[in-house]
Amino acid sequence: MMPYQGYQVYQAERTKTAAEIRRADEQLGHMAENVSRLWQHAIRPIALLRGQDRQPACSTLLDATR
Repeated sequence: MMPYQGYQVYQAERTKTAAEIRRADEQLGHMAENVSRLWQHAIRPIALLRGQDRQPACSTLLDATR
C-alpha cells in the first residue's frame, strides 16, 4: 500500500464533524447543480427538435387533469 492510500483510508474511516459533513453536502449539491446544468445544455437541441418545451413531464399531467 502506498503512503497516500493509508491517509485516504484514515480519512474515510475517521468520524467527521457536523461542519465537515455540511461542507461535503454543500460541495455535492454544487456539483449536482453543475452536472444538471450541463445535461440540460447538452439535451436542449434534442428537445427543440422534438418540439418539447422545458416543462417537466409531471406538469403536463397536472395540466391535463384540470
